[in-house]
Amino acid sequence: MLLTLQYIQQGSVFWTDETEANAADCILKFVEIDEEIPFSALDSDTEEHTAVVLTAIQNGEGGPVKSYAEYLASQLPTEIETNNITFADLSTQILALNPAANLPTEADINQDGNTTLEEMQQYLTLLKQQALEAKFT
Repeated sequence: MLLTLQYIQQGSVFWTDETEANAADCILKFVEIDEEIPFSALDSDTEEHTAVVLTAIQNGEGGPVKSYAEYLASQLPTEIETNNITFADLSTQILALNPAANLPTEADINQDGNTTLEEMQQYLTLLKQQALEAKFT
């Protein structure tokens, strides 16, 4: 079924692939559907309306497209909750990217409200973003 793009919600677009050209998530409205819906546009999809959406995104119709790193960061709270990520998991990943990282101890996290798993996750996201940027420069 061919759907007709009515609009892409401004500010809702994220690249969801490292190339930042082949896949994006957004919130949009099709004429044939009564409400806005989340939508994933993949260049490998054979549906014509998907190609229309991806072209519209590339042409800026949903506003500036957030980077792949921002997409990853937006997924982190869900990942912490869904996968029950622990202090040890985060520490291992951070130290793999930055062996000199000055990490709190698990006791610090349990006693000190200033350092949280979310803050560690944000730092890990920053390290991943820097590694990604270094890969493409």
